[in-house]
Amino acid sequence: NDVNPKNGNEIRMGVELDKNRRAVAYYVLTKHPGDYQLGSLADRTSVRIDAANILHLYLMDRVNQTRGVPWLSASIIDLNMLHGYREAELVAARTAASKVGFFVSRAGDGFLPDDLEQDIPIMDAEPGTFHQLPKGVEFQAFDPSHPTSAFADFERSILRGIASGLGVSYHSLANDLTQTSYSSIRQGSIEDRDFYKNHQQYLIKHFVEPVFRAWLTQSITKGMVNLPIDKFDKFADGISYRPRGFQWIDPMKEINAQVIGLQNGLLSLQDVESVYGRDVEENFAQIQKDKQLADQYGLKFAFEPFGGGASGFGPIKIDPDGEPFGD
Repeated sequence: NDVNPKNGNEIRMGVELDKNRRAVAYYVLTKHPGDYQLGSLADRTSVRIDAANILHLYLMDRVNQTRGVPWLSASIIDLNMLHGYREAELVAARTAASKVGFFVSRAGDGFLPDDLEQDIPIMDAEPGTFHQLPKGVEFQAFDPSHPTSAFADFERSILRGIASGLGVSYHSLANDLTQTSYSSIRQGSIEDRDFYKNHQQYLIKHFVEPVFRAWLTQSITKGMVNLPIDKFDKFADGISYRPRGFQWIDPMKEINAQVIGLQNGLLSLQDVESVYGRDVEENFAQIQKDKQLADQYGLKFAFEPFGGGASGFGPIKIDPDGEPFGD
């Protein structure tokens, strides 16, 4: 910790706090720490940037926290363990693939080596060559045995722990679908997408929206956007942010479920469009454009009205297995 001599504010981990523990400035290095050469650490300098010009995003875990905790911190030990295990397995596999042996002379002589390494006689081994041992010399094989059957299970177990620390499913992290079923991968995907959607909304609220409002303020002030400044709140608050959507594993069942939700008033058209990262107004505009293009070529859509019913969405009946039946 340090203190700003000009105003007496506390500086914690590069963040300057006032007496109310509110961030008022950030101290940023002028160069990346990795750019410094050995012995030049004393030359590192930082500049003070007012907090109004910084968007500092992090998830707060405790009171008075000034910096965020990396998301990988919960899995860093497992990641290091997995790295060490893979390296050990690679060394063991290379050692096992390079089986050699020792020449043992009961009399202590009679063997002429190809070379010496640290006063130990060695002999080169080449493919397709045979050697005759001198008299009194025996060959003692060096056969390192290492069980490799546990590698896959151990790696899978470590990756599951890493996935839990990151808040995602194992199959999403490891790209391993060998032990998944429709139910398990669907359940994992739903939890993953809930996790992603929460972070999407967090990023929109704390980064995308502030950047847009700052851009709109400057654009109106400088005349780049022809809007009166008293209409700022109307346009700034009327923006709808749409993050990316997600395709489902079984689109037929999901779409049928959405139709049932629409019929019973549990979902709106915008709810359905939001699943795919789209806007209902854009969808209607595109359908209208397709209609006009069809009229231009004398064509008629076969799916009008939507769903084949007078209400526009039905009737569709779903059997217990999730498949449609009936008219």
